Amino acid sequence: MSGRACGAYGALSAAHLDALATRHRAALRTVLGDGPVLRCSLEPHADGPHMELLHDGGAAGTALWARWGAAGADDAVLAAADCPAAAPDGGPCALYLGHPGGHSRWA
Repeated sequence: MSGRACGAYGALSAAHLDALATRHRAALRTVLGDGPVLRCSLEPHADGPHMELLHDGGAAGTALWARWGAAGADDAVLAAADCPAAAPDGGPCALYLGHPGGHSRWA
């Protein structure tokens, strides 16, 4: 990754909040404490959905990511495993397994 993130902004939609309230109740208060604004964590991209980490549950596969697109049809909350890649300095990639684009710690 170029050291930059996509940075596209979005907002928590009704679909995001419904998913959190129904399946991830414990994370809801933490997520809402950060406010409804989302900012894409992926490498700059022209196609595909945007993604931002909402809550890291600590255990493998429990990180919650918000996905959104331009029309709102892609809005969802997804549980995803961490990307296992390590940067040359030994630090982990902060994205999810199978993410598009480069890793988060590569400059």
